[in-house]
Amino acid sequence: MAEQGAPLQLVADRLSELYPDEASMRRVLALAGVDARRVVMGGQAINAWWSAVLEAYRQGRLRALVEMGLEEYPLDEWLWAAHQRLARQAERT
Repeated sequence: MAEQGAPLQLVADRLSELYPDEASMRRVLALAGVDARRVVMGGQAINAWWSAVLEAYRQGRLRALVEMGLEEYPLDEWLWAAHQRLARQAERT
């Protein structure tokens, strides 16, 4: 997971900007199929999203999480770039 560190942090950063409140975070995680029971909620959005992105990665749902963001923000260039990177990584495995 070490090589994933920077991309994971970038995904957490972007999602914390797009979904800064806990209710939105819970909704997006549920729609992406991420079991949020192990996600630390509350406090600063970036810290909560870091926990959420790590858990999505562990559950194999990181790409689905980014795709949920794209459904609501289809013109977000950063999310498209992250999605492309995750798709390329999936092809290599």
